[in-house]
Amino acid sequence: MSATTYTPVFLSGYAVLMGNGNRRVVNGGATAYVIEVLRERQHEQGWTLDDLEKRSGIPRGTIHGALSGRVLAVETLVGLALSMGLDLAAIMTEAATRVQ
Repeated sequence: MSATTYTPVFLSGYAVLMGNGNRRVVNGGATAYVIEVLRERQHEQGWTLDDLEKRSGIPRGTIHGALSGRVLAVETLVGLALSMGLDLAAIMTEAATRVQ
């Protein structure tokens, strides 16, 4: 049995690994931290997905995908952080310490 080799590919603003016909999104500690920060802010403010869509202009389905950990594109991260009043530089600095 041969080992699976993965090739990084960038599709629609997010990184995936392609190999042997399979696709998986690359999520690690940094991504988990960023999602946690976004979800905490959403909870603190009592915002629904519809509220976030109105505030950010990002489609509800895209927000749901990001906050559930499926796909977090850079454009989505920036839009959500700005619309939530979060300090994106501080979030990314802390996230960098959690890279696995």
